[in-house]
Amino acid sequence: MSNESSEPSLESKLSRFETQLETPVVPGELTTWLQAVEQTFSQMVPDLRTRIEGRHRELIDEIAEQDQGLLTRVEQLRVADQEILAEAKRQFKMLSPMAEHSETLEPDEGHAARAVERIVDEGLKLVIRIRKQEAAISTWLMEAFDRDGGVAD
Repeated sequence: MSNESSEPSLESKLSRFETQLETPVVPGELTTWLQAVEQTFSQMVPDLRTRIEGRHRELIDEIAEQDQGLLTRVEQLRVADQEILAEAKRQFKMLSPMAEHSETLEPDEGHAARAVERIVDEGLKLVIRIRKQEAAISTWLMEAFDRDGGVAD
């Protein structure tokens, strides 16, 4: 059995991140919650980058090769992948400092409520965007193979 198969998939890491974001912050547990969110995020991002730079690139190239009529979609998929990576980077820049300094927020967690809400909202938007991109690539790949190119039989 390869080591790769024993590693959790991107989908499972994405689900863990989502679940952690959706978990309410218990009073007195802000530091623990933030560290858990940061940890699940940090575990997911390398797999996301690998998926986008590897498998997505291959599949998008395949769509372009199979159906030139989908080149506009191909470009949209490529742009969306880069936007997802940029969103992940922004999420890290927002999350990391807050997790590092969470202990100073702990005495008065009410002041951190807006920041926590923003982390949750932005994180969930990223999760949805990643899932939508996976579905879009799959859909356009199938369409590239199934479309009638307009040539009569």
